[in-house]
Amino acid sequence: MILEKTDIKVLFSAIHCMLFLLVSVHVAANVRLPEILGSSMVLQRDKPVNIWGWAEPNEKVVVTFKGQRYESITTKDRKWRIELPPTKAGGPYEITVSGYNSIVLKDILFGDVYVCSGQSNMEFRMNRVEDRYAEEISNSTNNRIRQFAVNSTWSFVILDDMQSKQKWRPANPHNLMNFSAVAYFFGRALYEKYQIPIGIILSSVGGTPIESWISKEALKEFPDLLAINDSLENPITVNAIKLKDSLITADWFRNIKINDRGTTSSLKWQDDQTNYKAWDSIKVPGYWEDAGVKDLDGVVWYYRQFYVPENIASKNGLLLLGLIDDQDSTYLNGQRVGFTTSKYMARRYKIEPGMLKPGLNTIVIRIVDMEGKGGFLNGKDYKFIIDGQSIDLSGTWYYKVGYKSLPFPRESITSFSRKPTVLYNAMIAPLLPMSIKGVIWYQGEANVAQAHQYQKLFKVMIKDWRKKWQQGDLPFLFVQLPNIGRAPSEPEENNWAELREAQAMALELSNTAMAITYDIGEWNDIHPSNKKDVGERLFLLAENLIYSNLHADAAGLRYKSMKIVGKEIEITFNEKLLPSEKVLNQFSIAGDDKIFKWAKTKIANGKLIVWNETIAHPVAVRYAWAQNPSGANLTNKDGMLASPFRTDDWRGITGGN
Repeated sequence: MILEKTDIKVLFSAIHCMLFLLVSVHVAANVRLPEILGSSMVLQRDKPVNIWGWAEPNEKVVVTFKGQRYESITTKDRKWRIELPPTKAGGPYEITVSGYNSIVLKDILFGDVYVCSGQSNMEFRMNRVEDRYAEEISNSTNNRIRQFAVNSTWSFVILDDMQSKQKWRPANPHNLMNFSAVAYFFGRALYEKYQIPIGIILSSVGGTPIESWISKEALKEFPDLLAINDSLENPITVNAIKLKDSLITADWFRNIKINDRGTTSSLKWQDDQTNYKAWDSIKVPGYWEDAGVKDLDGVVWYYRQFYVPENIASKNGLLLLGLIDDQDSTYLNGQRVGFTTSKYMARRYKIEPGMLKPGLNTIVIRIVDMEGKGGFLNGKDYKFIIDGQSIDLSGTWYYKVGYKSLPFPRESITSFSRKPTVLYNAMIAPLLPMSIKGVIWYQGEANVAQAHQYQKLFKVMIKDWRKKWQQGDLPFLFVQLPNIGRAPSEPEENNWAELREAQAMALELSNTAMAITYDIGEWNDIHPSNKKDVGERLFLLAENLIYSNLHADAAGLRYKSMKIVGKEIEITFNEKLLPSEKVLNQFSIAGDDKIFKWAKTKIANGKLIVWNETIAHPVAVRYAWAQNPSGANLTNKDGMLASPFRTDDWRGITGGN
């Protein structure tokens, strides 16, 4: 039989189509797992555990675990789910998932799994405190503490998977750099006490308000918040806004680049040959606006020389430049050694051998200030650390303006990750089939201007997550905001105090606990570096609330009631106070005029007596009611701090009665 050319074309076309269909069926039929389910994961002990995913409709999926087979048939929407029976802590195990294809998950541990969420102080990684916790990092190798870090993403519709291309990572000096510092110290304390595997699911995004983490269903009580999203749920609209934003951003930075004299001149200003003698002097640290250089956004270059002894010039070193507002490019002897884009990120640049030389060295810093004040934050370290020796870089520097620009038009940029529901949709909803032990939450800075609304929002979020996880009153541990800013000289209204109050109100819900941290913040840094104490305080709360160790109460004193007795107010707490000669700080008292004054205190019959001689008819008392309640020191018999409180219900600066 001889085939004509036309017949041959038809035959090849038919074969091609058949192969295409076979390949297509094979690809479509492949069993797929969500990213959170992978080798080296930690699954929740002593609870039924879900294994789930997607496959071809009506495909039989088999999960094999510990010699047992568990089967499911995929639904029309390609989903399947299989429940494994409760398993005691231990491992490693293997889990095999089979359909048309087969997936083998290895090195699986069973232990306690915690979702660790919130904004930047939960996201805060160990690499930002590498020098502070050097010993903890070097001794961190523990294959039984593992983290899965969800990539930051957002969505106006609920996602069933995260698409973050992440993996479970065991704790060791390398991986630990990307662990949440708070979550790690929390998990480490749990492991050291109970010797069971600990799984950390980090799902946190800096600068985000609580409404971004709440489902659309739960936010129906807040139509004003949901209305924000009405015009943004259309992908075409969103893409158009993203394009506009990218063009605005690119145009601003392009304008900076092409006009900065420090980079466009024939002799770049980071070059050692630059004539720095013509530059003006300025003190570091400090903002240039505070030094008299007003209304300057754009590029400013800083220069200084420093001396390095010959015996350490060839050593490894670390350059600490505190916090710089906003972006910096740092050059050492003409060579760039670091670049940071966020004013909230500490500058810690490693210095390799050969970068320094004996004698005089030059450091040049190009600062891009986008808006507001620019320069170096006071109260931070600015120095070299070389072979255990410190070279101070504070003092007189020299500066020159590279380019003065208009402020970055931030109000024209849409911050999608801050919109209601979008982080719940993308970073919480895909986790809901996971069995977990509990949640630890560190957030609130982004809501201080709406503290009164937060009173309701926070409780709504906790109840929303519990409803969606379907694990009853899931334990929910959270961090009350730390101190920030300078301590007030006189009592004052403050939105941070109101936000702390709103957080404490969530304790009305069962199975909740709050870590108090107003003593371990930093007045000049919204991201305090002491994350170890935060994690360990959360651990003590978990001891009491989750692990039934009633000797580990870290909740501290809680205000119960007040009684006016003449010129004094008598305060009763949840436990009796012990007699003490300690002078208590940060108490204020007010009369009917609602003007608070600093108060004196004493302890009598287990209660606290508060007064001020100038107030004849007191009506209200407040404790630690400030952005930075410096010196606040009311504790229970175990030394645990009391939560800030007020006895009045007067309207606050963020709303209320």
